[in-house]
Amino acid sequence: QQHRLAQAWLLASRLRDAITLLTGRSSDVLPTEPTQLSTLARLLGYPPASGARLVEDYRRTTRQAHAVVEKLFWE
Repeated sequence: QQHRLAQAWLLASRLRDAITLLTGRSSDVLPTEPTQLSTLARLLGYPPASGARLVEDYRRTTRQAHAVVEKLFWE
């Protein structure tokens, strides 16, 4: 459980930093424009044209973290 929360925190932090580098503004929202998303993925070490993979990884990681929080705090 701790590992999943730590993974989510690290990914969110890396994304926030990369979005700031990409756009010049701090944000917690993934870009929807495919070129920006692909560039963001590259900044995080993904291979070229991996924007969709980044979104999938982000959604999976946040889903897992949400499940941990639900279990720890609401069950």
